[in-house]
Amino acid sequence: MRYPGYTLIYKMYKKNGLFRDCVMDLELAGRGNDVELLQRQYQRELAGTRILVQKTEKSASFRLNVPAIVPPDFDQEKVREALQAAVKLKSWWEAANGLRTG
Repeated sequence: MRYPGYTLIYKMYKKNGLFRDCVMDLELAGRGNDVELLQRQYQRELAGTRILVQKTEKSASFRLNVPAIVPPDFDQEKVREALQAAVKLKSWWEAANGLRTG
């Protein structure tokens, strides 16, 4: 899902050939070298959340871990949790930056 200035993206990572870890990222393109700056800038807003700041190749991402959704079995509850994580990240970003939510 693309928005002005950021992208919400679901990512799956393999360990030992199997999908093990899944995340929902709010990705800021081209900001990979700014991870420490972003951690300091949003320290107060990140407090009490499970949101992590990670370098993701050339980008920086605000990340929430979500349950693995392993094809071809798409557990409805896990899909719902991933979508809720996307909504949480979007709402968090808008509130942290004084943007209108909705």
